[in-house]
Amino acid sequence: MKFAASPTRSRLRSLTFVIAGTVIAALLGLAPIVESADASETPPAAPIARGAQNDDYFVGANYFSGWRSGDNFHFDYLNGTDWRADHPELEPKYGWYDDTQSVIDQQIVDASANGLDYFVFDWYPERPTINDGGELGGLHTGMNLFRTSAEKSRMQFMINYIDGGSFNIGALRTPGMTQAQYETVRSAEWNTITDKWVSLFADPSYVKIDGKPVIEIYDVQRFTTDFSTGTRPILNPHQLAQVPEERAVLQSAVDVLKSKARAAGFPDVIIGGGLQQPGFSGEYVSAHDYDGLYDFFTAYAWHDMKRVPAADNSYDNLIRDNHDYVWNYFARYIDANSDYVPVVSQGWDNIVHPEYNSWTIDKTPEAFGNYLRETKTFLDEHPQTNLSPGSSVKMAIIGSWNELFEGHYFLPTKADGDAYTSQVGRVFGTNDRDGTVRARSVNLCDELHSAIATASAAPTLTSGEAAALGSATSHTDALCESLSTSDAAAIRAALPGSSGLSSQFEEIRAELVSGGTSPMLLAQVAAAWASLAETAFGITVTAGSSDYSVTAGETVQVTADVEVDPAGPAPVVSAVNWQLQYPTTWPAATVALAGEHASTAVTVPSAVGDGVIYSVSDMFAGPSPMKGNRQAVELGYTLTVGGITVSSRVPLPLTVIPDFASRIVRNGFDGTTDSQSFWVHNQSHAPVSGTLTLETVAGVTASHSSVALTLAPDERRETAVTFVNSTGADALVGATFTSPLGTVDLGTATVSPKEVTVGTTAARDGTMRSDGTAEINNSNGRLQVGNAARSDGTHTEYRPVVSFTLADLGADPLSRVVLDLTEFEAGAPTDIVIEHLPSTAVLSASNFGSAATDAKPFPISGAPSSTGTHRQIDVTSWVLADKAAGVTHSTFRIRLSVVAPSTTSYRTFRPTEFTPSDTTDAPVLKVVYAPHA
Repeated sequence: MKFAASPTRSRLRSLTFVIAGTVIAALLGLAPIVESADASETPPAAPIARGAQNDDYFVGANYFSGWRSGDNFHFDYLNGTDWRADHPELEPKYGWYDDTQSVIDQQIVDASANGLDYFVFDWYPERPTINDGGELGGLHTGMNLFRTSAEKSRMQFMINYIDGGSFNIGALRTPGMTQAQYETVRSAEWNTITDKWVSLFADPSYVKIDGKPVIEIYDVQRFTTDFSTGTRPILNPHQLAQVPEERAVLQSAVDVLKSKARAAGFPDVIIGGGLQQPGFSGEYVSAHDYDGLYDFFTAYAWHDMKRVPAADNSYDNLIRDNHDYVWNYFARYIDANSDYVPVVSQGWDNIVHPEYNSWTIDKTPEAFGNYLRETKTFLDEHPQTNLSPGSSVKMAIIGSWNELFEGHYFLPTKADGDAYTSQVGRVFGTNDRDGTVRARSVNLCDELHSAIATASAAPTLTSGEAAALGSATSHTDALCESLSTSDAAAIRAALPGSSGLSSQFEEIRAELVSGGTSPMLLAQVAAAWASLAETAFGITVTAGSSDYSVTAGETVQVTADVEVDPAGPAPVVSAVNWQLQYPTTWPAATVALAGEHASTAVTVPSAVGDGVIYSVSDMFAGPSPMKGNRQAVELGYTLTVGGITVSSRVPLPLTVIPDFASRIVRNGFDGTTDSQSFWVHNQSHAPVSGTLTLETVAGVTASHSSVALTLAPDERRETAVTFVNSTGADALVGATFTSPLGTVDLGTATVSPKEVTVGTTAARDGTMRSDGTAEINNSNGRLQVGNAARSDGTHTEYRPVVSFTLADLGADPLSRVVLDLTEFEAGAPTDIVIEHLPSTAVLSASNFGSAATDAKPFPISGAPSSTGTHRQIDVTSWVLADKAAGVTHSTFRIRLSVVAPSTTSYRTFRPTEFTPSDTTDAPVLKVVYAPHA
């Protein structure tokens, strides 16, 4: 059971009785009175799962049921080969498959024993064309076996409607289908889906709050698009959601679900929206959260507040990115009538798609535990006050229990045991004391055997150390044999005394020390032992910090609690002593605290020394230059309970970040005015007033030279500045922000010089062909350089020619002239050459082979990275020569550097959909003017 000693963290037990097929949820009425398909089953007497309750932690995990036996592409790389041989570390302790009742039963027992209250099963609509091997290819097997499990009373379940990929309703729209036809198909599919959901709601184990079943929509953007009028194809889902006519379509679909639920006896349905990020200014939250359609927001597996390069993808940064930005931004911007349910991510490491970034660098069980402690702090500060009127639920979802090849899982594995799994109960407590004691016993034995094996493998092992480790092995085997047959009451009785389990453990620990076991392994063993003893007595030791991203001089409140299960054995806890330990580089001594509930203020010194340095995401576009410095603060503790002494530690790592984050963002350049934004983010704990100052550069004028700013804590402020650069070259303008905290270098803005864009002369450009055809004025809608090979051995070469009227450049001196082409496609692309042609009044087929005055390679390689890739080459000397000669036009020809007659090779610089008004796609000259004397 999850519990707390103080009134603000109390946990109650909910009792569920089965009477003549009718389910009654006691205390909170967590289920309506409805007939259940499982009513004939007799659930175990204990433990009984309880639902979300007032001021209570309610922690679940996403469950992906894709691991059936037989032919199963989820075990395959993209090339069809099985990845399991390469990744044995991913194998669950139950084996690879989850399609048998015994495996699901054991998963329920393990999940409940380690602190999980419910599973969130991925739920998919029927798509026979993409699923085989039974219902949905087995994607509902886990949920179905959960519902028939003899262990189901230990937990609850809910569903996450997966409306992504081919499973969204919009995927049923076929080519040529009218909107009216699609709406008919949509309505029928939605009726089928909602009927199945309401049937699931009737299961006594389905998650309900005040009798209202809870369901999550995987992707609110897809949901919005699926239920739209189809008349606004250019709007993205965030924009669609803000159009009342579109929102009405979505609301009507939700009303269908709620109407069916009410008809089945439920008072309402609680709907959660999956939204991967709130937006940099909360704009995505406000787009979807303005009329109460969604009761809460969350996400699946992880949030992607900001896509970052691999250098930023440490698990530390994932925690900081999710907590500091995603969670806090949802909390800040969400509507008062909605809630946010935080997702606790296990990271991302997709072995099937290695090209994706991995978010699991440096992930450890302890780091996962730290993340859960931050979650607990966040829930205490931001409980869900709307899910149940008049109460504060503390609901969280961990992503995920078993997404194996995507790298986000924490179920017990053969490689890690329950090292990750056990972290949940250690932070939040559990509802199944006997089950938890069994799990903690296994965890302790795993830690002891691992420590002995590691120490025994030391290359410098002495005979004395070997003897000590041999003795530790014998004593560990005996201890683990005793633990394997004991429940919580038996272990409590066996712990004290000179020959008790506690004395046996202390003997083993002394032997590990004599055997040369490392302090790190000894600490892990001590933590496992403490967790077992604490669970047996019904206590949980927990600690937290009021902030985990800190700046120099900031003061945070650290709390330490011994939480006692009110339904437990009522142990006497005494002599509780805490030691708040700082890194050795801090100019602060260990702080001693006492009592079951203690707190103290911690002030971060101005200089902390290097801990673990890692890249930390900021809230600006592009890679973040900011570094975090993780400091190993921890709370050691010693307490006496039931006649034994327990000692361990709770890590509380604090990441020190700079007082300010900043970024310079270019907004646009119109040829004269260069618009840029200077962003400053006050990351400190107090308001800051200062001055943003721009460097003075000769020849560059700015709309602001200095701006006074007052920034609240955690406030980001944009200062927009427009520049005009008359220097004829790029200018570098530095920026600083000066405040009482010092002067911060914000970076350097690159300001483009004044330039003009000149389009081609339509009558004098086109594509010349080797067969004597001249496509003047781009009559075929393209500028294509290349060679077309034919099966009969002939071929045709294409050479585009473009001309520019020099009078359009004006009379000012020129500094630089660049030919800018927009490349849209390429086939077997090879090198090309650009040539300067003599000015000609008439363009004709003769220009295919006419002599050039000069030529040079076009600096181009590879195919365009995207449709609309810009290619540029400097043609300043050629344009200046034409102006000096007094001609009216500058003309350029592009050709292949080498033609292979039997090979088709091309580059297209103007799209087939080109129109004369579509000037952004046309070849242009970008002309930069030199400064006036």
